[in-house]
Formats: sequence, C-alpha cells, structure tokens
Amino acid sequence: MTAFVAPTEVAHAFVASCRAELEALKPGNVHVHAPGHGMQVWHFERSAEAAAPFIADPRLKVGARIWQAMEASFAIAGCNTNLGILLLTAPLARAADQPNLAGLGLRERLGQVLGALDLEDAAEAFKAIRLANPAGLGHVDVEDVSKPPSMSLLAAMQLAAGRDRISRAYATGYEDVFELGLPTLGRTRRVVAAPQLAVTTLHMTFLAQFPDSHIV
Repeated sequence: MTAFVAPTEVAHAFVASCRAELEALKPGNVHVHAPGHGMQVWHFERSAEAAAPFIADPRLKVGARIWQAMEASFAIAGCNTNLGILLLTAPLARAADQPNLAGLGLRERLGQVLGALDLEDAAEAFKAIRLANPAGLGHVDVEDVSKPPSMSLLAAMQLAAGRDRISRAYATGYEDVFELGLPTLGRTRRVVAAPQLAVTTLHMTFLAQFPDSHIV
C-alpha cells in the first residue's frame, strides 16, 4: 500500500478487523462461540464502533487516537475490551491516512510514524492504559504508567519490549505482524473455505510462537 487511505476506509477496516477477530474460535478469548472474563461479544462490537471514529481521525496524533478511542470504548462497555487493539492499530491508522506519507510502503510509513512519537503521545497512551487497567499491569521502577512519562512513547515501549508483546511491536516496527502475521494470513486465506478459519489459524500460529501469559 502506497496510496493515501481515506478516514472512512480506515474506520471501516478497523471495525471489520475487530469483527473478524470475534467471529473466529480463539482459545482463552471472547468470541461468538463463547463469552468470557465477564464479557460478551456485544461489549467488543460496540467498543469497536465507538473507537473507530477516533482511530481513523487524521487530525489526531497517535496518543490522542489511543486515549480518545479508549475513552469512547470504556464509556460503552464499562470495562477494558480493546486496549491492546487500540495501542497496535493507532500507529497503523496514522501511517495509512497521512497524505505526506503517500508513496511509501505501509511498513516504511509506520516506521516514520513510530519514529515521530513524542512525550505528548506517551502521556495520552498512559492515560488510556490507566483507564483500561488491564489484567497483569503491575508496576515498574522506570516509566510506570501511574506517573507522568519522561520520554517519548516509542522510548517507553522500547523499555518494556522484553516483557510485553505490544511494546515489542513498537520497538521492532511491528516485526511480528509483517513477518509472521501477514504471510500466515495470506497463505491461509488461499486454502480455507471460511474466513473465520483463517483468523483462527493466525491466532494459533501466534500462540505457537509466543505463548500467551494469560492462557498459561
């Protein structure tokens, strides 16, 4: 992808991806086959719809997209349904919808976006994490999200990359997504009858490579 992507297309892709994830059978997660962790599918569907306008707003920086989307999601669901999704998709959405980045491939554009993350982005993302209060958040000595950040969002993610897969994605330019996720999904889509099975296969491929701490 080298062309500029319109905000409506970004929002549609975001919601479609969230729905595809819910329609697939995924051990340890909420999906159409089973609720879990006190949550139902509707929590995630409505959260995705509430978050989409903010994730896809080209006027917003990455941190603002994360915070405003988390705020809207939490207001609908009353719990954390999509913090990880928002943290991962906000940089991708900005990479796709900025006209000044047109002409570059998506991975190159993403690198530009990640490199430009600043202290303001970190402050907004930290607010979103505090609101979501995800399971297993814990505390760390340096750049704990309970305190104001002292470095850019990318630098903070780099500090946490050894213990958190989302942080590692920021630190490696989404290596797992581009080198494992996309090739796996592309291959699987060509051989399965139902798109849900492709997403399930993708999920299981990631689990085989990177054990999920909650499932463990």
